[in-house]
Amino acid sequence: VFFEQNSAEIDSRFSPLLDLLAERLVENPDVEFVVNGYFDSRTETDSVLASERAVNLMNALVRRAPSAADRISLGDTDPARKRVDRESQFEQYQLWIDEENRCAEITVVMPEIRFDIDRESLTDREANAIADKMAPYLVDNPFAVAVVRCSETGIELSEALDCAFNLKSQLENHFPENVRNRILASSSNLVPEGKSEFVLSGEGILYRPKEIHSALSFVPEVLAECEIKNRVKTDLKIAQWSIVLADRTGRSLWDIVSGKGDPPAKISWDWRDPEGGLLPFGKRFTLCLEVEDELGQKSKACSSKEIGTDVTRLEERTDRLLLVQFVFDAPAAQSQYLQDRLEDVARHIIERGSLPDVTLDAELQGHTDEIGGERRNIELSEERAVAVERRLRAYMQTILSLPDSASLDRWMTENNVTVVSKGYADTDPYTLDLWRGGKLEKVVVGKNGLPEGRNINRRVLVVIHETRGKESENE
Repeated sequence: VFFEQNSAEIDSRFSPLLDLLAERLVENPDVEFVVNGYFDSRTETDSVLASERAVNLMNALVRRAPSAADRISLGDTDPARKRVDRESQFEQYQLWIDEENRCAEITVVMPEIRFDIDRESLTDREANAIADKMAPYLVDNPFAVAVVRCSETGIELSEALDCAFNLKSQLENHFPENVRNRILASSSNLVPEGKSEFVLSGEGILYRPKEIHSALSFVPEVLAECEIKNRVKTDLKIAQWSIVLADRTGRSLWDIVSGKGDPPAKISWDWRDPEGGLLPFGKRFTLCLEVEDELGQKSKACSSKEIGTDVTRLEERTDRLLLVQFVFDAPAAQSQYLQDRLEDVARHIIERGSLPDVTLDAELQGHTDEIGGERRNIELSEERAVAVERRLRAYMQTILSLPDSASLDRWMTENNVTVVSKGYADTDPYTLDLWRGGKLEKVVVGKNGLPEGRNINRRVLVVIHETRGKESENE
């Protein structure tokens, strides 16, 4: 959260962000927030401001999540620490840098669970012991992930990832099936040479993008309605009810319809979310009926059958995903969590690219904010994109069990897949396509006039364009 000069007041534009973070904190009972405040020593002289900023942010979170108040505390970092430790000879650039140093930040803290693993001799007994310690946290905290990281020092990146995937395969079967998708394989040069670790991380609470459930910008010619049949057996009167769309774990996403008294026997639904967008294609959900009787007792029952929408004729489709955010004027990632998500992107490209009659082009797009000269920003955006492309290719090579980069090139040629990188400097601020009031709008998130906008613009996006060639008669 950023502040005006000599002010500790939180601007209302941060309210949606704080609402979301408070909601996630409540959903993850083993997570703590530690809040630190900072002042800009170049333009502000009172370090008390830093403390006031931290206290105000902490109180704003407590108001939104009173049940989690005991898990929100103040930190003790140096209040004069600079988020952007740089000075510029250009006045506008310096004003922007100063803005970013007037802030308060949240750090996510989870129980310290870390295992140093011998990659050569992990036994079933050891794997069981690790799972027994870590699995309960994954079950209870839906934003937590467990990450296997092998050292990159002294070996090729693909070798480090191969090590991580091997250890992951030995560990994941000892965990409950419903949390295995949150066990990630990764690598790092911060892990000592020749070593491997298995760690619990809650960074996703801060960095996981808010879920967008709509199939954006798609309007079908014909869409069959979903008919929902309900039946409630009870001797008490029903006071109110709601039919809820839930994910595969039973977590409620939103109310489809609700009412008072007995629910109708049948309800028709048009597959749209509250904003008018369609469900995302290919994902699976479940329907739940929640009721409350006249005594205030609540019950919930979910269908055993999953539902979803699929595309039966597809000519073109484009997906965009924010992959990595970067620190100022560097190709280093802000968060290990975002970088670890590359495994999912690699699997998506492989899965879609392996389909018959599909051409898939993935572009890793590097971007910067407006601070700095054009030449430096072009160079920096290219460095960022190339770094992520290199890591993505290593993931693909490892998942496909290919011996080298040349083999991956051949696989991509045979499957009509391309992966390239390109730097865009500051020419393309971050935008999102969102359904609002039944209409699709392009919303600029990366406003360079705001410090949080410049922060999100230091990024790499993957843009995946998929084209299906000939259509079969059965489609």
